[in-house]
Amino acid sequence: RKNVTRGIAHIRSTFNNIPWIQVHSLRELPRALSRNTIAHMARGFSYKKKGDNVNASLEFGKAWSDTAPFEAQYILRKEEGRALFVIGSYAESVKALEHAMDILEDDLEGKDEETKFLLKEAYAMVDYEERLTEQRLDEEEEWEEDAEEEWIEEPEPEEEVVVEEEVDEE
Repeated sequence: RKNVTRGIAHIRSTFNNIPWIQVHSLRELPRALSRNTIAHMARGFSYKKKGDNVNASLEFGKAWSDTAPFEAQYILRKEEGRALFVIGSYAESVKALEHAMDILEDDLEGKDEETKFLLKEAYAMVDYEERLTEQRLDEEEEWEEDAEEEWIEEPEPEEEVVVEEEVDEE
C-alpha cells in the first residue's frame, strides 16, 4: 500500500475474540513495513520471549529494511544489539546498538537511556575482551621466551678420528 497510516487507538471491547477498536487519530506515513520485515520481526520477538537469543538476533537482522519506518528500524537494531550482547557477540552488538542510536538521534530526534546503557556495556565488554587477548598474547610470548632460555643445546658429538697405523711386517 502506498498510503500507510499510523494512528492512536484503543480496544473498546471484544466479541468472539474479535477486537472492536476506537480510533482516535491517524496520520500518513511515508514508509511501510513489508510482510517479510513483519514476519522476521515477529519471529525475533517470539525467540526473544523463549530466551533463544541466538535465533532472535538472526531474525531481527533478517527483518532489517531500509524502507521500514524509522521507529521500526530503531527497534530492530536495538533488539538485535540486545540479543547479540546476551549471547556474547559484543563487537556485533556494538555495531547494531550504534546504528540504533544513530537512527534514534538523527531520524527520530529522541533519546533512550536503556539503549545508551546497553551500548556502554557492550563497549566495556569489547574493551575487556581486547585486554584479555593482549594479556594472553603477552603470556604466550613470555612462555616462548622462557622456553628458549631453558633450552639447553646438547653439544655436537665429536667426530671419531681413526688413525691407521702402518705395521711393518718382517
